[in-house]
Amino acid sequence: ITHFFDDYDTCEPQFTIASGLDHTRPKRRRLWRTLEGRPASGQAALADVHELMGFEVSAPKHVRAAESNSFVGMVTDMSRIMADGVVLMRPTADHMLKVGAAVAKHISSGRMSGAEAGLLHGKLMFILSPNFSRVGRAPLQALVHHQYHPAAGSRLDPIAMDSLAFVRDLLSGLPDARIPLAPPRQAPVVVLTDASWSQGSGEIGAIMVAGPRPPTQGPAIRRIAAADVPEGIIRALSAFGSDHLIKHLEVLAAVVPLESPCFSEELRGCTVIFCIDNKGAMLALIKGGSRDARLAQRVNQFWLAASKLGIRPFFIYVPSEQNLADLSSRDGIAAVVAMGFEEVPCTVPELRSWSAALLHTGL
Repeated sequence: ITHFFDDYDTCEPQFTIASGLDHTRPKRRRLWRTLEGRPASGQAALADVHELMGFEVSAPKHVRAAESNSFVGMVTDMSRIMADGVVLMRPTADHMLKVGAAVAKHISSGRMSGAEAGLLHGKLMFILSPNFSRVGRAPLQALVHHQYHPAAGSRLDPIAMDSLAFVRDLLSGLPDARIPLAPPRQAPVVVLTDASWSQGSGEIGAIMVAGPRPPTQGPAIRRIAAADVPEGIIRALSAFGSDHLIKHLEVLAAVVPLESPCFSEELRGCTVIFCIDNKGAMLALIKGGSRDARLAQRVNQFWLAASKLGIRPFFIYVPSEQNLADLSSRDGIAAVVAMGFEEVPCTVPELRSWSAALLHTGL
């Protein structure tokens, strides 16, 4: 199958626009504009490629490249490249107003057909998932469920209503996506987390290893924390059975370092590698959601906290016998402290609904 496109969206920094496409120059001379000592223009390079292939771009339809440009409902903004080294992306104001109005209408009526749920889900995925990490992906699972299993009279259940309230509040203050162009100035921070549950009680442990930080290049940071899971959380999760309960606790354990100041202040703005020994929990975090709406709420708590700190999370599976955090969640914290780790306090987060998690995070 051959696909032909008749338009390109070209956006680039101000310092390259000056050497952009010039249709007044002879055809075979245009190719050399990127070799004449001036900053190379992406728009000009695109035209050069087309010229070499024999599919030339149209001179009458040419529009000069810009620092900020709107295309298919999204704005690409390169005005902060020199100052901050980032590209910003955001939905257009018009697109946000239309989607926000649709969300408000369904909240007001308390009803939504399966077809309407599918349409709204597609629009929200377009706005939220690429624009704002995994935030919003988990709550949208409620719309997917309603799309294929609508209730009688197309009524929205409490979980779907709460997910719409979450989306409404998030859209009202959606921050720009910040895409860094430069590599991080420091090595990734490694975080190991673990949870255990036995005979009606649970424990959560977390370990952080961070190297020296610029510009001071101070000493490496090695911290460990452990806490008992509150009885109220255990009671609330016990209804799901032991297999599901431990998966919930493992996801909650990943939230602990993001909401505990002794960890979170060192993680802010960093690339963070999370080492987890439960594959179900790890895959839910990577995906950004789960078919289990309650587990998806725990995942939502993680991504909200991660986005507030501006971290770039990656996930690695670590067998339990290689996970030092396994010791901290099973009364083995003294052995880890003996390895040179500093014991610090931590906070076990509450179980929060979609909108309550957003309110707590303050995004």
